Amino acid sequence: MLGDISGGAGEDRESDLALATSLVLQMDRELGLGCNGDGWLGPSEMQRLTEQEKQRVRAKLGQAERKAYALLGSRKDTLVNISNDLVQRREMNASALAQWFDGTPSDVVSHTPVDTA
Repeated sequence: MLGDISGGAGEDRESDLALATSLVLQMDRELGLGCNGDGWLGPSEMQRLTEQEKQRVRAKLGQAERKAYALLGSRKDTLVNISNDLVQRREMNASALAQWFDGTPSDVVSHTPVDTA
């Protein structure tokens, strides 16, 4: 989103990319929400996926990525400001993050003009 590619999202089995891939496969094979209809095919083994399954996973992850970019693209300035704030704070909880989307981040309020009318 910010123009830099990072490998951190796909480093290991607990990475964001691994979890997203697992979720796509679960939807398709275990939850009855994919091309297999309402059938339960059991958990998949990543090493044994067919080329067709790999292509389907890539397509679904690509679709999700495009949706995320579309949703976040209109808020790029906010995302840059959040990332700058996070660098300063080093940690951010849900409440602090929510304030950014309410328009009143706690550490930025003093820098924002207040309308007293």
